[in-house]
Amino acid sequence: GGLRVLARQSPVRYNAVVAISCELHLPGVSPVHNTDEGALSKASTVHLVNVHLPTFRAALSKAQRRAGDAVSEFHVVGAEYCNAVEQVHQQIREMEGPTLIAGDFNIPVESAFYRDYWSDYRNAFTQVGTGFGYTKYTRFHGVRIDHVIVDGNWTIGSAPVAGGLGGDHRPVVVGLFLNR
Repeated sequence: GGLRVLARQSPVRYNAVVAISCELHLPGVSPVHNTDEGALSKASTVHLVNVHLPTFRAALSKAQRRAGDAVSEFHVVGAEYCNAVEQVHQQIREMEGPTLIAGDFNIPVESAFYRDYWSDYRNAFTQVGTGFGYTKYTRFHGVRIDHVIVDGNWTIGSAPVAGGLGGDHRPVVVGLFLNR
């Protein structure tokens, strides 16, 4: 199906798209008639959501420099992050069928933001990956901020972090099986 914008950052910050989705229609799978409810299921449709959520980089940089406004910057970015994720969640709640969410979440799984907003999903690397799984490297450290998460309609087979492709993030390549 066509691409659909699910959420944007506020116009004050950047008005950047933070989430898009599309429906993937699986070949050779026809919708199933559900006799209990008398409706067709969405068994042949998979929802793919790609996110690029707001970054905390400016706030982290200010904190590193011990800038006086670092705390307020964390609050501003945190509010922007929460607003964007709530928009995404509202749109996802309206989707029926298997859902896969992938992209730059800009937070590690240890973050309170991750626990508050994404812990209902299964993180592919957390479940079957090995090692640290860093997807973003800076001069100072590596961190895993890029994720592939799925709802209960999937079985996760593998989730290695691949080598760099020339950008500043490394891809998580996930082997998934749709449960029938």
